[in-house]
Amino acid sequence: MTPTELDALLALPEENEHVEFKEAKANFRFEKLVEYAVALASEGGGRIVLGV
Repeated sequence: MTPTELDALLALPEENEHVEFKEAKANFRFEKLVEYAVALASEGGGRIVLGV
C-alpha cells in the first residue's frame, strides 16, 4: 500500500464492509486478526489497517 492509498483510507468517514481500522497499542492477538480477515474475505475482500 502506498502512502497515498493509506491517506485515502484514513480520509474515509467511517469503516465499511471493506475497510477495518484496528488499534494495536500493546499487542494484537493473531486469532483476532484472523477473525477480521475471514470477515473481510466473506464480504469480497478489503483492507485491515493496523496501528491507526
